[in-house]
Amino acid sequence: MGELIIAANSLDMRVPTHKDVKAMYSKLMSDPRVMDFCPWERHTSVEATHEFLNSELKRMESGEYLALGMYLDDFTYGKNRGRFCGYLTIEKSLTSDVASIAFAVSLPKQRQGYGEDALSAATVYALQKLGAVSVTVPVPMTNAAARRVLEKAGYSQQYWFASTWKGVPKTRMLRYSYTLHQFNER
Repeated sequence: MGELIIAANSLDMRVPTHKDVKAMYSKLMSDPRVMDFCPWERHTSVEATHEFLNSELKRMESGEYLALGMYLDDFTYGKNRGRFCGYLTIEKSLTSDVASIAFAVSLPKQRQGYGEDALSAATVYALQKLGAVSVTVPVPMTNAAARRVLEKAGYSQQYWFASTWKGVPKTRMLRYSYTLHQFNER
């Protein structure tokens, strides 16, 4: 089987490799302005990003988790050198029909439609390829940017709940969802 690539309108998503770690670290994982709103902890070194990627690849072995880098096309000197611009995960238990997505876009690439594009493509993948009937995305209430992306991608706010987020108990969170019924009706 070849490399898994999920194509979106403006970018491609694929499983990152250790060749991508420097870009992952410098463009996303080390930036507190982005990572404070993401489920993953901010990294303080390239080595931490290597360890993170190792744990993500190990998690994928279960078949219930998919970690994807977001890459913009960059045809420099006739060769496609996808530029890393974000990270997205899809989690779906083999015994459940609900998938969960988490995503982050590097700060310079925010507000350009890449988050919506990646989220939409990942949602279709979860519904069509993974057999989900619903896809959920939990976000902190304070993450207005992610909430806008979710709403533009057709997600509906379901309810709020309190959860521990980044070590802070009782953080107010919102759960958004997109259903197979919504997909079939569009």
